[in-house]
Amino acid sequence: MAKERTYIEFILDNKIQKRIDVSDVVQDVLIEANRRLDRYLADPVMPFHLWLRQIAKDRIIDAHRRHRVSAKRSVDREQQLCAP
Repeated sequence: MAKERTYIEFILDNKIQKRIDVSDVVQDVLIEANRRLDRYLADPVMPFHLWLRQIAKDRIIDAHRRHRVSAKRSVDREQQLCAP
């Protein structure tokens, strides 16, 4: 899963990485993969590593929606408490 961690770290927006740890996204991917594994094994439509990567991509999109698109919690609205 080290490659998946590197993939997530590379793709996940830096501003979002300040809010959520890459390890948390990896853990979510593994939990979701475990939940879907029986379906995948019954009908493996793509290689396993690509299947995992697709789940990771979905989780990254979810994080982006939660932390960038959402008007209430957008990282783009954050301001520093004091000027540098």
